[in-house]
Amino acid sequence: MERHDRDVRVGAYAVLVDDRQRILLALWNEGPTPAWTVPGGGVEEGETPEEAAVREVREETGYDVELVRLLGEDRFTVCWQELHRWLNASGLLAIAPPKN
Repeated sequence: MERHDRDVRVGAYAVLVDDRQRILLALWNEGPTPAWTVPGGGVEEGETPEEAAVREVREETGYDVELVRLLGEDRFTVCWQELHRWLNASGLLAIAPPKN
């Protein structure tokens, strides 16, 4: 896969657990099938992943949180062709891949 076939996006997510050991989930309904996920999203330019996680939790739940510790890191690559197929199948607006 050539560099122009992919786009780098950093995401930050938070796992919120209450005193009864329940995990707060957010309903993501932008894909073809609604799914439950932990609050989070993309890191904006000039923002740290920690700041992004706190901001995303506030935006998605209304809660102001303090991060306790890093639970993990992960990375994966999605090529433009796969993303385009998924967006078309889901009925979402597709964006054009970068030109060579």
